[in-house]
Amino acid sequence: MFKNFIFIGIFILTTGLLGCQKSPEEMTLDPNQSVISFTSIKKGNIAETHTFKTISGTFASDGLLKVDIQLASVETHIPVRNERMKTLLFEVSKFSTAELTASVNNDFPEGKIRQVSVKAHLNLHGKTVPLTIDAQVARVGGELIVGSLKPVILQVADFGLSEGVDRLMQAAKLPSIARTVPVTFNLVFKP
Repeated sequence: MFKNFIFIGIFILTTGLLGCQKSPEEMTLDPNQSVISFTSIKKGNIAETHTFKTISGTFASDGLLKVDIQLASVETHIPVRNERMKTLLFEVSKFSTAELTASVNNDFPEGKIRQVSVKAHLNLHGKTVPLTIDAQVARVGGELIVGSLKPVILQVADFGLSEGVDRLMQAAKLPSIARTVPVTFNLVFKP
């Protein structure tokens, strides 16, 4: 009888403690270990890679992945170009964030790497566009790592950004800026 009480006590204690913890599938993006990059091409053949300094996100237990990008945090490594992208292209006073949502199969065993094709939606500049993203996903040390297998190609016209690109060209006195933008990412989600 005493052994049964001990067993029941241990069972209640451990299930109570486990119940207080966050499920390992409910994760938060670590902005210090994550990066989203995009490449712009000017004058036909000059490629420059840029990032966003402020990103956040979650990966829910139901497989919903959400990433928010603060567009005012664009980093081109040239201050005047940062300001031009914020005001002339992204129009951050009207559209401060971009949001990516995707539904991802949440069955990623520890230590395994999988290649997946994910249906997603990107809301940028007031337009929501469906995307297919080819990614590599791994669960390592309790973290979920999601990285692009190949660049996601965005068309500026799909997001109503063509006029913004024209304004950038005029401000920088450039003959051309490509209207196709490759985006890559490496995202780390932690419990």
